[in-house]
Amino acid sequence: RWRGILDEVRMTDLAAEARAVRVRTLIIAGACDPLFGEAHQQALAEALTGSRLVWAQNCGHNPHWEDPAFVASAIAEMLTGR
Repeated sequence: RWRGILDEVRMTDLAAEARAVRVRTLIIAGACDPLFGEAHQQALAEALTGSRLVWAQNCGHNPHWEDPAFVASAIAEMLTGR
């Protein structure tokens, strides 16, 4: 099941999809993510015009589970502009 999803992702031009996004976007990246490292996150941030990239320290691929307080704070900060 997951292999099929990953194969589908590999065949999609995600950079083109990201460049088409026209809304403010918050990228919350786990600093210890074994699947998508710093280079991937930076490329995503560059493709998403006006995005903001924040790093969840000591988190892997699921910062929303690993540090929900940090994630909630980052979202609140983006929504309130603080």
